[in-house]
Amino acid sequence: MSLYHHSKNCELVIGIVAPVGVNLDDVENRLGSLFHQFQYEFNFIHVSKLCLSYLDVPATTKTELERLDSGMNNGKDLRGKYKRGDFYALLAINAINVKRTTEDGEPGLMPFS
Repeated sequence: MSLYHHSKNCELVIGIVAPVGVNLDDVENRLGSLFHQFQYEFNFIHVSKLCLSYLDVPATTKTELERLDSGMNNGKDLRGKYKRGDFYALLAINAINVKRTTEDGEPGLMPFS
């Protein structure tokens, strides 16, 4: 049996947490290139963008400092609003589940609302 047959349903999930100011586009490009060399499918999920639909006030910022400050405050506010310290982790888990498909190509688990 081929390696593909044994590993077609396997997943490798890596979480990267970066401090403010890190160029995550560069990290994404480098990791994507590396994983593609080994024929892995690469799905980058930007968790701080997932939270935007849960905000009470749309994210509007004028300066880079305001953008960074609002990002940190958004996390604090959403964890408090939903009383879930793992709010961002749940968003990431849900995003992974939404991207999954079954063997017949049908969607995997549906997103929560």
